Amino acid sequence: MISAIFKDLYQKRSAIVHGDNKNIQSQDLNKAFHLCKLITYKILTTEPYCSMANAQKLGEYLQNQKFK
Repeated sequence: MISAIFKDLYQKRSAIVHGDNKNIQSQDLNKAFHLCKLITYKILTTEPYCSMANAQKLGEYLQNQKFK
C-alpha cells in the first residue's frame, strides 16, 4: 500500500515538474506528510536505523540495501 502511494505521489510530482499541471491537492500533501511521519518514526524507533551514528551512516546503509 505504501509503495502504491509513493508511486502515485511521484507521478503527480512529475506532472507538476515536467508538465502543465501546477496544482497540488491538499489530500496529496496530507499523504506526503503522513508518509514522512511514518518514515521518521520508523527511523527513530526501529533497529538497525535508530542505532546509526549519523545521517551519513544511515544513507550508506540505505544505499547498500538498494543494491542487494
